[in-house]
Amino acid sequence: MTKRILIICLTVAALSANNAMASRARTLVFGTGDGGVGILDAQGTSGSFFVDDAYNMNYNPAYVNDYTNWVTLERDINSSTAGNVSMGGIVTNFGSFNLGVFMNRQNDLPAYGTAANMRPLEVIFGGDHGVKWGVGLGYAAAKNGDNSDTDLDLKAGVSVANFEPFLHFKVLGKEKVPAVDLTHQKIAAGLRYHWGEWSPVVAWRKDSIKDGISNNRYGLAINRNTTVGEGVKLSYNIGLFKHVSKNTGSTASTNRTVVPLNVAAEGDFFSWWTMRAGFGYNVYDQNHQVTTANAMNANFGSTWKFGPVDLDWVIGGSTSADANNNLEDDFGVNDGFFTAASLTYTW
Repeated sequence: MTKRILIICLTVAALSANNAMASRARTLVFGTGDGGVGILDAQGTSGSFFVDDAYNMNYNPAYVNDYTNWVTLERDINSSTAGNVSMGGIVTNFGSFNLGVFMNRQNDLPAYGTAANMRPLEVIFGGDHGVKWGVGLGYAAAKNGDNSDTDLDLKAGVSVANFEPFLHFKVLGKEKVPAVDLTHQKIAAGLRYHWGEWSPVVAWRKDSIKDGISNNRYGLAINRNTTVGEGVKLSYNIGLFKHVSKNTGSTASTNRTVVPLNVAAEGDFFSWWTMRAGFGYNVYDQNHQVTTANAMNANFGSTWKFGPVDLDWVIGGSTSADANNNLEDDFGVNDGFFTAASLTYTW
């Protein structure tokens, strides 16, 4: 324990000042704002409807114009498709345009047979010419013997007069397994509006396998982000979301309704240290008139600032298997202290 405390103290002593850009660790504390129904990637790499964040460009590429000149490396230990992986990205000016490139963001891929072998590459390109606009293209492919998968996603968005609509479409989603060829499909759309401290959002997403399972997710929420004191920001939202699924040739289905409440706070304790905490509580959460378990999730984390470099982290587990970790385990530097961590450099 003494060694752990010493490591933390030595790290804190080295810090100076800078503004954090974005991180998966930050999104895990604030929440995605969709009630966990899966419109956005639950692991945090797709951004949040709840708060403004640089990763929001992964659902609305127009945000690439608001967050430029940074590079990040994420340790993503709870990938939904491939176990423990890392990801990274860079966003920079490109003449009068802005360009973002993200590598290995696996969490938003369908459950392909070779998902663990796929290496996604995403490019986001945008500009501000009276209207902020952006387009994104994501590609991933892998082959394992007779199995081969190919995924190609197209997304677009704009930001004009505080209206921020976006659209996603899966151009290609081919999964080839012995004797079976599957076609994955996706289309998503939404609108976020900024009205002072308030930002209502409405969104819809449909994922399906042709002649197989179909998932419809949709809903709306009202968010508020306000300053409550010097260096302290408070965010909260409430929404109504729905997840309906059907499977051709099977009686299995989902009919889930969720009313989520999210509350989070973020404050600068020192110029070099930002703390944050947040919880998501499903006020109402039923699937086929059966109340679901795990109604509340809470996380807290921090940003340590080394000049132009930010180290973001969140404490403890973000999966059900980690839910009962005790604080001694979570605060161990080599246990749960850096469940999600990122290094971000800005210039």
